[in-house]
Amino acid sequence: MPNVETHPPTGALTASSQSHSATDESCGGVARDRLVTALLDQFFVSGTSFLSTIVVGRYCGIEGLGLFSLAVSAIVLVRGIQETLVSAPFTVFQERLRDRMTSQEHAGGALAGAMILAAITVILTSWLALGLAVTGQPLGIRVLAYALIACAPLALLREFSRRFCMARRNMIGALRIDASVCLLQLGCLLALAWQGRLTSVAALWVIGLSSGVVSLAWWYGQRKQFVLHRTTIRTVLHHDWRFGRWLLMDQLVCFMQLYAMHWILAGMIGASGTGAFAACATIAALASPLLQGVGNYLSPQFANAAFRGSRAEVVSLYRKTTASLAIAVTLFAALAGWFGREILSLLYSDSAYDAYGPVVGVLAFRTVFAIPALAAHHAVVAMERPGRSAAATAIGLVATLCIALPLIQHYGVLGAAVAVFIGTGVECLVLVTIFTRLLGQWNWSDESSEKT
Repeated sequence: MPNVETHPPTGALTASSQSHSATDESCGGVARDRLVTALLDQFFVSGTSFLSTIVVGRYCGIEGLGLFSLAVSAIVLVRGIQETLVSAPFTVFQERLRDRMTSQEHAGGALAGAMILAAITVILTSWLALGLAVTGQPLGIRVLAYALIACAPLALLREFSRRFCMARRNMIGALRIDASVCLLQLGCLLALAWQGRLTSVAALWVIGLSSGVVSLAWWYGQRKQFVLHRTTIRTVLHHDWRFGRWLLMDQLVCFMQLYAMHWILAGMIGASGTGAFAACATIAALASPLLQGVGNYLSPQFANAAFRGSRAEVVSLYRKTTASLAIAVTLFAALAGWFGREILSLLYSDSAYDAYGPVVGVLAFRTVFAIPALAAHHAVVAMERPGRSAAATAIGLVATLCIALPLIQHYGVLGAAVAVFIGTGVECLVLVTIFTRLLGQWNWSDESSEKT
């Protein structure tokens, strides 16, 4: 792929940047505090998603959970697009663009990009709702599409606010946002369930309104952090697109690798198949708070290490992350695989889920592949090679889709889980290989740039 940005030349660091490095991340206490806060924040985010799915699954039935999962997958898609085109470029380049604009102007450009994406989302979801109405789709799906018109942009605003805090390494700010959304969202869902008024559509509205209320309050308090200038907005949008388009490809392929199964199962088996897969995936994703929390912490760490040209720090971050996650995630996968059926019965109290215990185990062991791939992905992005990360994800998707249809035809939901498991393993192998090769190509400025 063509270079998006030139590598920092050896010895090009200024004295001020070296001083900033020495007084910031070299402080182990500060780094540990940020990591702990990032993990706690992700537990709030993933816990909210997990408990929301459980509540909907218990009170709306397996088909209601299937419809809810389809709507949530659409929100995940647009949220991922915003991450790749707005949040990730802002995180990687907020220090590298200081010579061209102020931090407030850069933040204003990122906010403008998020607003444009939200407007596009409204247009696309409106077209979706109209198309479903014209083609005479079931009422439940049409009503969900109408709700998405308002709920998806509100979810984008929440995601922008928390990612902005993380990019500035203000993990406490992100934690406040996500904890507030957690309390408000779960409180409303439980209140509706207690009154017997909870439906998949109502649950979607709760997600949107909870995100909107908290995020608008955050934006009002932080409004002085954003300066909107037409020239800098154009510069930021152009720059972020050049970099983020590769991440966008990566994100779209990654989304399809997992969430495409929801739609494939809906077409081949029905909403009940989607609901069963979503229920099992929710349990298998219990390790996600740990993985995503570490990832949120690693993204700016790798970005700063690559900017300073420190190969030693990049390698150290990768090794420590991989080693620390290996035991915990593997142990979780083993327990989930062994007690999958019992966990489904405990959480959902519905015999319709009893046959899917093995699916939980397969999807849980899929998370083991995320251990070596997690830090590799963030390091590759920090070294300004997002296209190569996208290529690894695309290869994994091709592997998944090549075997998905025949496996689903013969083994149903279990076949879908096996296809995702194999595809993720292929992606992991390719991504780690790419990361290893890039270590020998980047212009490192420290003395440890020799291959180890």
